[in-house]
Amino acid sequence: MEGKVLGKPKTHAQAADMIRAIQGRTHSVFTGVTLIRLPDKKTVTFAEETKVQVFPMTDEEIAAYASSDEPMDKAGAYGIQGPFAAYIGKIEGEYNTVVGLPVGHLYRELKKLMQS
Repeated sequence: MEGKVLGKPKTHAQAADMIRAIQGRTHSVFTGVTLIRLPDKKTVTFAEETKVQVFPMTDEEIAAYASSDEPMDKAGAYGIQGPFAAYIGKIEGEYNTVVGLPVGHLYRELKKLMQS
C-alpha cells in the first residue's frame, strides 16, 4: 500500500491501522511462486498481482473487525474469503492470488514446465 508491504499484524491496533489504510481504496495483492523441477533443478519464478477495492468503512466497523481474531494471521489484516468479504467492492485479477496461491497462473506454468 503506497510502497509499504502489509504483513501480518502483531496487535489488534496494527490490524486496525492496516484496515484503516486500505478502506475506501484500491490496493494490490502480490503472490510470488517459484517452481523447481527435479532432478534437473530447472526453475520458473513468477508473481501475480490482483487489485482489491475495499468499500469505505466506519470507525465502528474497523474496530469490530480489528478486535476479532480474524485479521491476526493474515497479511494485510484481512482474508477475502472470510467475514471481510462484506467490505470488498471488486477485484481485478485472480481471486486465488488474494487467498494465497494463483492457481490459474500456476497451472499454466506447470504445463509449460512439464512440456519443456
